[in-house]
Amino acid sequence: ASSQSEILNTTNKPRSILKQKIEAKISQKLNGNHNSSSDSHILVLENCTRILCVADIRGNISFLNELSKKVNAQYIIHTGDFGFHDNSSLDRMSERYISFFIFFSPNSKRTLRHIVQYSPLIKPYYRSKFTTNNSIESIRNTISRSELIISELSLFLSGVKELLVPVYTIWGSCEDVHVLEKFRSGEYMIKNLHIIDEHSSKCLNVGDIKLRLFGLGGAIIMHKLFDNGEGRTTIAGGQGTMWSTVLQMGELLHTADRVWDSSEVRIFVTHHSPGREGLLKQISLALKADFTISAGLHFRYGSSYNDFSVTPSTAHYLQKLATSRAQFMDVWETVKDEVELLVKDIQKDHLYSVINLVESMPQEDMLKNETSFQNGEKVDSAFKNTWNFNLPDATYGWVTLSISEGRISAETRAQGFNFSYRKNILQANMTEQTSCQPMQIHDQSTTTHTQQLNTGSVQEELKEPSTSRIKKPTHSSPHVDPPSTNSTSLNSRNTQKNTNVVSETSKTSENRNKKESIDKELDKSQLSKHALFISPCSTKEEAYSIFSRDV
Repeated sequence: ASSQSEILNTTNKPRSILKQKIEAKISQKLNGNHNSSSDSHILVLENCTRILCVADIRGNISFLNELSKKVNAQYIIHTGDFGFHDNSSLDRMSERYISFFIFFSPNSKRTLRHIVQYSPLIKPYYRSKFTTNNSIESIRNTISRSELIISELSLFLSGVKELLVPVYTIWGSCEDVHVLEKFRSGEYMIKNLHIIDEHSSKCLNVGDIKLRLFGLGGAIIMHKLFDNGEGRTTIAGGQGTMWSTVLQMGELLHTADRVWDSSEVRIFVTHHSPGREGLLKQISLALKADFTISAGLHFRYGSSYNDFSVTPSTAHYLQKLATSRAQFMDVWETVKDEVELLVKDIQKDHLYSVINLVESMPQEDMLKNETSFQNGEKVDSAFKNTWNFNLPDATYGWVTLSISEGRISAETRAQGFNFSYRKNILQANMTEQTSCQPMQIHDQSTTTHTQQLNTGSVQEELKEPSTSRIKKPTHSSPHVDPPSTNSTSLNSRNTQKNTNVVSETSKTSENRNKKESIDKELDKSQLSKHALFISPCSTKEEAYSIFSRDV
């Protein structure tokens, strides 16, 4: 505490001076390790605000306190899959199948199995026991009867634990909609926890600037945009999963218009990436967002980009918007008559705010003539100036925003890939080659022996005719003379030897071909074996699950 107050009292000194001694004391105390040098490169600047951006805590809420200490962050922005589950959420998780967009795998998975498989609170020893052979009911009973939990939210609700710094989060795709509605109604409250959604926006006065935070929680699933599920307001979800809706997006647009201030820096926080979802990109354009922060891709590295740096042309960028528009309008034309009968006055305003927004997106025929697109200048500005951050899971990395004197800088941290498997493949191939060397020596000796036989036969064949030329017959006879008989037997013996040589040579080449095919199969098996451990895993089962998911 004395070291931190010492920093606060030095704000009148030149900003460029780095307090190295104070930094060393703080890093030692916060990290709890006086010999650690992994974080010694972090510079604590005077009058600098640090905002930690993380994703996919998955119920391990205490980890946020550890990270805030590690990077000396005063605020945290979280992009979904926070772990909004209480003690009754376990019974509401169903067995029904969830689509690819929620569980990022072409193979459908059940909600509870997914949460158990990827929860950082459940140790690998227990995760390995929850196989596909276990029924959902047995998994539910095992968790409820043991010390295992799927989220620490109840500990924070009861006050047993607390957040050390303000946390601003949205909800992700694997959350309990009933828990979120209790937070919105005020029944649930946690100190320093702020949920940013379509209903409310947060503004942070930091580093001589104002940061305006907008949030859109849930997964983007086109055929569920008009389905509220079990939600009673604009929040949509059910049975342990959540997704975004048109009403949610419409209310977000109204909230953004209500709090508009040209002096603010606008940050749009989403669970899915606007770089992959044209509808989210169009909403960020309507919000006039300067930054987007998202997750949902579960890479081992974070990414930082603007669309100009990853898109070859503006036409290619508009094509993404046009494709998203076509997908949205197909769903809207299908459910239009039914939805218009159900929505009320305020909901109808929210609904048609999004419909009008989507209709303003470019169409396929407009792409041929860019001048006919009305919002061309606005799109071109966002194409070059809006900056996007996509985060890895919290256990693999994060992004830290440092704000000082109106400037926003960024630091990225990632655990990265494990490339040691390549060395193991090389060693395995060398071992295979060493074990095959005696076979090669045997083949060489066999070939040498056949060559010697062939050479001997040729020499004998050369000797025999010379001998027959020296001997002259004493008389003519109608029968075959003895020299000619010997020559015939010699030729037959040489023919047999040559046949043996050809057969030995063919066997040798056949053995070599078999050996090469075996080596290729061994290389494939070794490659598939070690490729499983590209991603850092705790158990072999987890490695297989992550490998199949990534593929």
